[in-house]
Amino acid sequence: MKKLNILTFIVIAMLLIGVLVSCTPIDVGSSDGNGTTNDTTDNDSGIVLSFDTVYAYAKDAGYTGTMEELVEMFKGDSAYEIAVANGYTGTEAEWLATLIGAAGKDGKDGLDGINGKDGVNGEDGANGLDGITPHIGENGNWWIGETDTGVKAQGDKGEPGADGKGVINISKKSSGLTDIYTLTYSDGTTYDIVIDNGTNGITPHIESNGNWYLGENDTGVVASGEDGVGISGISKTTEGLVDSYIITYTNGTTYSFSLNNGINGKNGLTPEIGTNGNWWIGETDTGVKAQGDKGETGNGIASIDKASTGLVDTYTITYTNGETFVFSIANGVDGTTPHIGENGNWWIGDFDTGVKAGYTSEKVTVTFHPNGATFDNTSGLYVQVGENFTIELNKYDAIANLPLVEKAGYVFEGWKTGNKVTDGYWINGLSISIDLNLYASLWKNHNCIDNNSNHTCDVCNEQLSN
Repeated sequence: MKKLNILTFIVIAMLLIGVLVSCTPIDVGSSDGNGTTNDTTDNDSGIVLSFDTVYAYAKDAGYTGTMEELVEMFKGDSAYEIAVANGYTGTEAEWLATLIGAAGKDGKDGLDGINGKDGVNGEDGANGLDGITPHIGENGNWWIGETDTGVKAQGDKGEPGADGKGVINISKKSSGLTDIYTLTYSDGTTYDIVIDNGTNGITPHIESNGNWYLGENDTGVVASGEDGVGISGISKTTEGLVDSYIITYTNGTTYSFSLNNGINGKNGLTPEIGTNGNWWIGETDTGVKAQGDKGETGNGIASIDKASTGLVDTYTITYTNGETFVFSIANGVDGTTPHIGENGNWWIGDFDTGVKAGYTSEKVTVTFHPNGATFDNTSGLYVQVGENFTIELNKYDAIANLPLVEKAGYVFEGWKTGNKVTDGYWINGLSISIDLNLYASLWKNHNCIDNNSNHTCDVCNEQLSN
């Protein structure tokens, strides 16, 4: 009892000191029961009072026991002992079970934690070994390393294709207003295409009284118009690379223009065929074969069918591969006969052509160049001059039906104003006011065949390269 009074005094004294001196609460540390005390520190910077400190003060006040004994003196009855003292008769475990209440509600989820830092990248792994490249073995199969896959590197040769049927020649015959085109195929069969042309209108002519006549009808119009303005001369002067031209007209006026010529370039190297069959430019082998591989069998024409509706003929071409091509030809109706209107111009129906129905004694010459073809002069209207044929006409007259030419292995397309691809075609009935040169346009209807020592085509007899 004496010890308890001493300790009580010490504790009260320490509390008073803490209040009066520090004006802060005092926390009393607890012991872990093994003689070691645990300090308790107030979060508001209060005084720390441990059992070691209390034990030291107690000894100074005359306490002679151990710290364990001092700690036991501070211990009171447990809650279970208090319950027993108040009449509880069950075990401590049973008493603890009575303290467990109903489960409480789930608490709110806590805040997500901060993501951790990324780990350090690992080192790159070693490169894998190169794969084995397939190759073609001596047996013609694909091999991978020393393993024969059994797969052929080249497929079996296919069966030869059937010979195609193509057009080897097209010929034309005329009877009255009907043109008949005969297509000859490579298998010897033929097919005719018939085109009915419209009748020609009445061509005006000048009678001895100097008037224009339509058939036997005197129009009463004098066929003498005013002279037009033509070109009387063209002169050219050259200075350096510039050519200057002056055109002088019949009315005395002139027109000038200049052309800038480019400098001639150096001659390039002429390609030639080397002993290996390739094209060479100088000493460089281009690697390009001078002769291509034999082509596959072509797709020929199996048949041509014709259906007519009114003035429209529809042709259906069926090829040997089963495909078809359809085209139509609209045949012309009879033309409208020109007549001279009250204003002295030529009219076609209700259309004023703006061309004066005048007459001139001037002549123009039309020269036909057959380009190696045979010229049809059965009419006797044309004069042969060397390889060409000419006809003289009154100025502004027209040729109603242009002559025809023939050449083996070629199809005659018509007469052009030049031999260039861009030159235009001249057609029947156009008025001619100047001297005119016309050239036969021909195209091959076959592939050249070289089966003789002279290296000339067996079809068109043209010289081929050897």
